[in-house]
Amino acid sequence: MSEAERQGADRRLDPRIRPKEGWVRIDDRRYEIWDVSASGILIRPYAGDHKLGASFDFRLHLVDAPNPEIVIDGGAVVVRVNEKEMAAQFFHLDSDQYPAFDTYLEHQFRALISERASVR
Repeated sequence: MSEAERQGADRRLDPRIRPKEGWVRIDDRRYEIWDVSASGILIRPYAGDHKLGASFDFRLHLVDAPNPEIVIDGGAVVVRVNEKEMAAQFFHLDSDQYPAFDTYLEHQFRALISERASVR
């Protein structure tokens, strides 16, 4: 399989949320999150040096008003990277922190569904 085919095949299947406030720390650098799902993140813009297939530890920060900031520690692997963005798939999320992440995603999906329903 070519690199282009591999990158296309690795796209996340889980629904994505574009957080109003969210960032991730990788190797002591802060990156803005373009979107997040239960299985991974898309970082845009990305100016790091990770390569396809590289793994890394991260600290994910999400703000879900009126709740306090949600912080999730974990590990991920790069599934797509170019000069503008990096997509990474989670392979580990801290189990003690995961319930807050799950609640965040649920709250954001409900808000998105409500917003779309009110537009109709």
